[in-house]
Amino acid sequence: MSDSQQLYYVNTSNGPVGPYTLDSIRMMVQNGQMPVEVYVCPPGGQSWMPLASLLNEPQPVAQPVVPEVNPPAENSDCVQQGDGTSLIERGLKVRDKVVGTVSKVNSMVVATADLHKLEGFSWKSFFGGVFRKHPDEEVYEIFQCGTPTSTPTIEQISNKWPTPWLFSRFLFFGMALFGIFWYFVFKQKLPELAPFYCITAALFFPLALYILFYELNIWRDISMYNAVRCLVVGGVLALIFIVLKGKNIDGDKWYLEAPVKEYCKLLSALYIGSMLVKMRMNRILPGMLMGCAVAAGLAVIEGSENMFVNLMTESFEKIAANAEEQFFGVIGASLYEFLEVVWCIIIVGAFCRVQALREKENGQSADKWSKSTMFDRRFIVLVAVPLLMHFAMTFLNAHEADNTAFYLTLLGASLLFAIISWLFVLRLIQNGIDQVREEKEALQNAEPEQTQAEAVPEGAS
Repeated sequence: MSDSQQLYYVNTSNGPVGPYTLDSIRMMVQNGQMPVEVYVCPPGGQSWMPLASLLNEPQPVAQPVVPEVNPPAENSDCVQQGDGTSLIERGLKVRDKVVGTVSKVNSMVVATADLHKLEGFSWKSFFGGVFRKHPDEEVYEIFQCGTPTSTPTIEQISNKWPTPWLFSRFLFFGMALFGIFWYFVFKQKLPELAPFYCITAALFFPLALYILFYELNIWRDISMYNAVRCLVVGGVLALIFIVLKGKNIDGDKWYLEAPVKEYCKLLSALYIGSMLVKMRMNRILPGMLMGCAVAAGLAVIEGSENMFVNLMTESFEKIAANAEEQFFGVIGASLYEFLEVVWCIIIVGAFCRVQALREKENGQSADKWSKSTMFDRRFIVLVAVPLLMHFAMTFLNAHEADNTAFYLTLLGASLLFAIISWLFVLRLIQNGIDQVREEKEALQNAEPEQTQAEAVPEGAS
């Protein structure tokens, strides 16, 4: 390499920039873009040197003080690029653009779908009961509901944010059980426990979500029996999808998985809710529970199948040799199944939300679901969010690559989608709570009118 093409970092008042070739630096000096008094250092160098000495120009009379800045490493991330922007700063700018784009999309969807802002919500109070001690009577109260004698009246229902806690018991217990089975299967070399390991790994996330939304349904109008029916239907759907996958129907057409699966889960939840549970289809929180139950049943079966096939297709010795990789791989797969459950919750909750709006606008019945609701612009916009996220995750899984960059991309996408999904879930829960408040207020306003009508003497004009 000639001296004119040698690269140098330039130490400016804003920190190191570059690297530039010596010809580029000479041109910037001639154009007045850079003073000749600056100091430079080649990549990997240990000290700064005056630029004037390299350009064979006379040194300035007043020698500038060399800034106390260590020369940058050859591939240092803190070094600024040609435009004066460091890699870290560029990363922060990309982050800000992503956050800004997500915020704009969120605002547009929320405004179009008429989702309410969060009121009276805080994470501290929401999870405030997780680490408190609860008597058995509270558990009985949660599960003993939904029957004609145990469903509370509208006056007995609180319209404040619920404080769920029981789901955490299932989540922590499931994670501990998964860790125990993983240790005995891979560390103690006990493959006979592998089926229990697969079932537990696929179970703890969906089951915890199922219990969470059972607690969040403040209407208390869905019995455990009916909720379990949804779980069974979701499991049957999973078996159907597994058979279709085995026939390679969706092997080359991965792009059909997101709309087909979500549409089937939506129809299953609506059918069970309307026909079997006799649920009013304009109530958001019961609808979200129905969607969660169907999706959880599907996630448990599909997750178990995926992990069991993984164990069957490779030798146990090979898998056991990479026990830690297997552990984090299962966590990533469980996170994906978790997302599929949340997406179904959003879709069914959105349907019930739009159904309630159409009931107010058109006076349609809330006891049965309407096909026209699926073509409502508000429903389409809100459902587009989970469908696009499902499509993106399916795309990544269909183009799987065995390298670190792929797994980091998959993990980053999963975490980002989880945050976005829960933003919409919380909004839908807020709308469900507001439904209770509105119905209570309507009932209170109707009582004085009824009392006034009864007070009018019979035969009075």
